[in-house]
Amino acid sequence: MKVLKDQLREWKKRSNQTKKKTKKKRKEKLSTRDIQETIQNVIQSGAFGREHTSDVMGALMSLNMTAQFILQSDGLAYFISEPTSDTQLNAMKEWLDRKEWWYEVK
Repeated sequence: MKVLKDQLREWKKRSNQTKKKTKKKRKEKLSTRDIQETIQNVIQSGAFGREHTSDVMGALMSLNMTAQFILQSDGLAYFISEPTSDTQLNAMKEWLDRKEWWYEVK
């Protein structure tokens, strides 16, 4: 009887060891803060002329967005927005799509 108990104990020990080996590693969970740091919700436009600057400023103001305008030596300008909400970002993307202007989301 003792031999059977020893064999059973040994079998359970081996079974537990194989279970531990085959257990999958848990996926690393990202916190909300980590996700927010990776997604900046920044939009950069393509270059446009002086005649379009007021239109762009009006669109940004109507969406309560802030941006930096960069003026190039050839007279064209582009903007890089400050980090913004998804709603504001999507609205600005729609506006740029309607104008058929190039932009990049960072």
